[in-house]
Amino acid sequence: MIVHQTDYLESLFEKPYDLFIQNWKKSPETSEVFKREMLKFVETYKKYRPAKALWLHQNFTLVLDKETQKWAEEHVVYPCVKYGNQKFAFVVSKDVFSHVSVVDSFEGLNIRLPKHFTSEKEALKWLIEDSDEETGKNVESSIYFEGLDEDGNMLLKVKTSSDATNLLKLFGKAQKEDVFYNTNLTKFTSLTNREKEILLKYASGISMEDIANYFNISIYTARTHWRNIKRKLAIDSSIEAVKFLSFF
Repeated sequence: MIVHQTDYLESLFEKPYDLFIQNWKKSPETSEVFKREMLKFVETYKKYRPAKALWLHQNFTLVLDKETQKWAEEHVVYPCVKYGNQKFAFVVSKDVFSHVSVVDSFEGLNIRLPKHFTSEKEALKWLIEDSDEETGKNVESSIYFEGLDEDGNMLLKVKTSSDATNLLKLFGKAQKEDVFYNTNLTKFTSLTNREKEILLKYASGISMEDIANYFNISIYTARTHWRNIKRKLAIDSSIEAVKFLSFF
């Protein structure tokens, strides 16, 4: 039974399974449209209060920024849990990085996290069955190079199980690392060799006094080097220094 419908989103209520199924007929073009659609959806969810929900995200291509992710946590995720949701799943978008932003929006939330599936059949199986066992075959994920398209872009083929949650998290981690690397490479290469040596020592937990003794320099010189390192890298702590060293 269709209980909610707009130009973008359609919601069905499968009463025998106490299940909502949401299908994005077309993707919202902006965060403002996304928020508007979500508020309408939450009102419908409040009315029927299903225990389970399935989001069909095949047509969803909007990349959610951090502000929108935080907004969705406050105005969608927690309200739906309050209104009875106990279990929910996604069928992944054909736009991988769009769906990675969806996965990221649940990071750190104090709720039962959703699973992300490559097929509607497997998602429904996991939602409807009482068991919380893994669905589908335990397939080791792998990526194959399929050649180039007519514009010279690489084509990759991914082999994974129907539950793509862990694979999407890996994609998200790789994306964040790539952004960090490209954003900070120039900063790191601006360090002198001595500054890099001191950065390595300090990030390893060695005190500034011991660093000064190790390099046979004054404590004042060692601290000056550390101030220059922090300024060039725009960091404030040894934890941030460790992050730089893990990349470079």
